[in-house]
Amino acid sequence: MNDLIHIPEPRLLFRHNQATEDPRDGLTLFGPLDESRPYGIKAGVIGTETGIRSFERWVQWVQRPVFNATPLLGRPPFPGFETVFRSRWNTKPLLSLTVTDAEIDEFLYLDEPHQRVYGTVNWPRCSPQPDIEKIAQI
Repeated sequence: MNDLIHIPEPRLLFRHNQATEDPRDGLTLFGPLDESRPYGIKAGVIGTETGIRSFERWVQWVQRPVFNATPLLGRPPFPGFETVFRSRWNTKPLLSLTVTDAEIDEFLYLDEPHQRVYGTVNWPRCSPQPDIEKIAQI
C-alpha cells in the first residue's frame, strides 16, 4: 500500500521580507514584494472590440472595493487594486489591437490543435498592424 505524504503549502514572500501561505493575507498585511513604482501596470490588449471594452470595464471595476455577495468572515472584501498592490493600473490599455470575430472564427474550429492555436494568435492578422517599437517600450 502506498503511504500518503503531506506536502506543506509553500510560503509566499511579500513586502518587508514577510512570508505567509495565503496570498490574500500577505497582500493585505504587507503588500506586494515589488512596489512597481513609478511605472505601475501597463497593459496591452489583443481582442475583439467587445473583448477590449470588457477588459476596460473589468479594470475599472477592480479599482474599487469588491464585496462578497454574502459577507464571509474568512474572506474579507477586496479593497481595490491600487490599495492592495500599491501600484496604479490605468483603465485604458497602452496598446490595443483589434481582431474581428470572423478572423478568430476562421481558425477557432479547426480540428488540428496546433493549426487552430497558430492561426488564432497569428499577429500579422491584427488590425491595425502593431508598432513593434511601441510594443518594445511597454
